[in-house]
Amino acid sequence: MLSVVAGLLDHDEGSLHVLDSDMGALSNAERLRFRRQNIGFLFQQYNLLPALNAVENVAVPLIANGIPRKAAEERAAALLETVGLASRMMALPSELSGGQQQRVALARALVHDPKLVICDEPTAALDHKTGDAVMALLAQHALSPDRAVVVVTHDTRVLEFGDRIAYMDDGRITQIEERPAVAEVS
Repeated sequence: MLSVVAGLLDHDEGSLHVLDSDMGALSNAERLRFRRQNIGFLFQQYNLLPALNAVENVAVPLIANGIPRKAAEERAAALLETVGLASRMMALPSELSGGQQQRVALARALVHDPKLVICDEPTAALDHKTGDAVMALLAQHALSPDRAVVVVTHDTRVLEFGDRIAYMDDGRITQIEERPAVAEVS
C-alpha cells in the first residue's frame, strides 16, 4: 500500500490521487519528479547507501532536486543534529547501530520538507525514548501547513501521535478512528 501511494508501484484498479495528482495519469518521468519533490519515504530497512556517510545519505534528496552539494550537506548536517546524531555524521551505515541508521533514514525523509512523509515501521529499531522523539518530529512535520505523515506500524506507542488511525487486517481497513489533532508537540 505504501509503495502504491508513493508512486513506486502501480495500483491495480480504481484511481489514486495523491496531493491532487492522478498517479495513474503521470508518466514514469513525471512520477519520479513528483516523488522527488513531494514525498519523503522512511523505509523499514532504511535503504541507506552503504558507500555514503550519514551526511551524504541525508543530502541525497536535496542533490536530486538540484541543490548544490555543499548547501545540501549543510542542511543534512543540521537535521542530523536535530535527530541526535551530531557525533555520527561522518559514519558509514555499517558503522551505525540500527537505531542510528533509522534516524539517518528519518532525516533523509524530512530533509527536503516533503508534503507527504510515508513511514514503514519508523520506531521498529528504537528504544522508547528515541521512538517518542522520532514520532514527535514526524508529528511536528505533519502540523506544518499542507503537510501529512502516513505511518504503518505494529507499535501501539505510535497511536498517541495520530489524528486518524486506520486499523487493518489482512490488507483491508477494518476501522477508522478520528482523534483530535495533536495541537502541541513536546
